[in-house]
Amino acid sequence: MANLDGRGLLALRIASGLSAFTLLFYTFHRVDFARVSESMAEVGLFGFCLIATPQLVSLALECMGWSHVFSVLGRRVSPRALLRMRFATEAVAQTRRSA
Repeated sequence: MANLDGRGLLALRIASGLSAFTLLFYTFHRVDFARVSESMAEVGLFGFCLIATPQLVSLALECMGWSHVFSVLGRRVSPRALLRMRFATEAVAQTRRSA
């Protein structure tokens, strides 16, 4: 890969940012935020905790296990970095295109 100078790197960052913004807009342009807000209010904070806790515990344990596997293989990867990656992949996996 060729080295980028200052202007090339800036152009790449701008293009990446615009692409991300466009994709984000495309993802959420048909969302009814009032309906989402009503649904969230019905569930409440305690309900969200009940929903999120098992998933968070599961992901944390999985990342600790993978961290141990990597260390046995001679590579140290922090569970925190793996957890960030798992959150990102779960977010992508849980989204679906609505018709």
